[in-house]
Amino acid sequence: MVKRTLFSCLVFCFFCLQCTAQSTKIKRRSDSFFGVHFDFHARREDSGIGATLTPQMIDTFLTQVKPDYIQVDTKGHPGIASYPTTIGARATKYINDPLKLFREATTAKKTALYAHFSGVMDEEAVRTHPNWARINYDGKPDRSSTSIFGNYCDQYFIPQLKELVSKYRLDGVWVDGECWAVQADFSNTAKSTYINLTGKPALLNSDYMDFTRRAFHQYLNHYTYVIHRFKPKFQIASNWAFSSYMPGRVDAGVDFLSGDIMNDDLRNVEFEARVMANMGKPWDLMTWGFMGDKNGNGHYWKSAKMLEQKAAAIIAQGGGYSVYINQNRDASIQPTITPTLKTLAQFCRARKPYCFKSTAVPQIALLFSGAGHNYDLGTSTAFNQNNGGNDNIKGTLSMLLNSQYAVQVLQEFQLIGNLKKYPLLVITEWNYLEPAFIKQVEEHVYSGGKVLIIGGVTCGLFSKILPQQTVADKNNAAALPVKINTYGKGTIIGVDANISLNYYNSSNDKVRQTVEGLVKQLFKNPVVSVKGSYKVHVSVSKLNNKTLIHLINAGDRFDVQKDNSLLFQLPATNSLKVTYKIPKKPAQILKQPQNTTINFKYINNKVTFNHPAIDIYSIVEIKPL
Repeated sequence: MVKRTLFSCLVFCFFCLQCTAQSTKIKRRSDSFFGVHFDFHARREDSGIGATLTPQMIDTFLTQVKPDYIQVDTKGHPGIASYPTTIGARATKYINDPLKLFREATTAKKTALYAHFSGVMDEEAVRTHPNWARINYDGKPDRSSTSIFGNYCDQYFIPQLKELVSKYRLDGVWVDGECWAVQADFSNTAKSTYINLTGKPALLNSDYMDFTRRAFHQYLNHYTYVIHRFKPKFQIASNWAFSSYMPGRVDAGVDFLSGDIMNDDLRNVEFEARVMANMGKPWDLMTWGFMGDKNGNGHYWKSAKMLEQKAAAIIAQGGGYSVYINQNRDASIQPTITPTLKTLAQFCRARKPYCFKSTAVPQIALLFSGAGHNYDLGTSTAFNQNNGGNDNIKGTLSMLLNSQYAVQVLQEFQLIGNLKKYPLLVITEWNYLEPAFIKQVEEHVYSGGKVLIIGGVTCGLFSKILPQQTVADKNNAAALPVKINTYGKGTIIGVDANISLNYYNSSNDKVRQTVEGLVKQLFKNPVVSVKGSYKVHVSVSKLNNKTLIHLINAGDRFDVQKDNSLLFQLPATNSLKVTYKIPKKPAQILKQPQNTTINFKYINNKVTFNHPAIDIYSIVEIKPL
């Protein structure tokens, strides 16, 4: 009996050790929730790289902040490696190997390590190999970007990535300077490829831009395939690929989607998060942890509260979050930011059980048109270079969120065949939409769907179901020309004016009130309604059979003061009255992450409850019976 008990104890202890070992493995990016990105874009003249970076410095940071992963500089846009490469261009002098120190420390802490590595953009590569440069339409070589049709990728970019894989055993790479750096290439190889494919002359027009976009997709798929054959578990993301910059299905071998939001105005963050949330890949977004003063000079650390608000807008959509912090010129970490990042990480992790990998409950679908996006770019660039997307659609999203509606931002390929899932479709100020999608919307309305169209040109695209001769009614708060038509079993409302950019720039509340009123006509029974403060943004999601209502304080005011300190104020909202439709009385309603019980009433398939003022981000968890 004693022997059997001892044996059982040994088995139990072994099992516990195995579980502990498994739980402390380095996380894949798909399971990573909070990270920190470092870079400093090494230059040729840097002569003290690694001088003050120490194992203790890295260990202290990892111990206090506890990120799931960090990303560190390996090669920035100047094209100079920030580690002692044997393949790429080197800086003047390396005192220590920073990448070796980071790898040793992260391995000890079971923290994933990714490289920040510039791809298409490589100033040193095009300086030393002019034949690798992209060629402008005027025949002059680009001074910073390589050609996606040339030998740079196979002869230099891929070999250097393989060095990072084999020598430093990195977990993955975050490739910067990619889609947003791509422009039309008129090198001989690019032009001959286009001519052979199309039989047309190589001219700077929309056809050539489409050709350039397709070529980058192939370029991205090529190098991800080669690297994965070399190291299958190595994880790759291309900054802003398959996002609002580069819309469309994921058709290359990236392991996760990611992007850094330079202008982290909350409206940009909310838009970018909603685009990435529906792409079917693990995803995370990064906001910058610093900003310049009002004259664009120097930089100041953002407060934890300022970063927490942006993080909330991202993680509420089910994704991961990271923050970008500059490394010093010698690759060391700036310790003064560690307390802020520790607080930020604790804020995010406390909410992780109620948001990470959650899926949105279908409510309003706002169209982000890939075809319309590329059409509006014209020949200015292959992919958007202005923080993604279109300010018109951000203006519309802002109007809807400021009216407390839950909104998903979806592309055509995500909506075709799925329109019935969404009680309301909103299409705003696109100058072009593909005929097949227009037909799908027409059929959707005919069978009972509800659609709101905003914009004069966009209304004209739907003239079959919203005839141009339809009389416009201006009897609304903003005196906007509004057309309403019944088509089959459904209804379409059109605002025959471009209003979204006006709202984006001015926050004209009469415009918002008018749009809110039109939405109410078409969408009478949202699953959740919130009253008390229009500065609270709402989203609804499902996770592990629970319903989560996300409430984010969207107010803010910040400025650089006379003493050069950075002031950020986030006034608390009013208390809120929340109503949620549910067919059965829930077992419990909790305010998270505090895990406090919320008293509620259940009448006629609705729960109603009061929620206290929102500081930054609160989650209401509705537990079913």
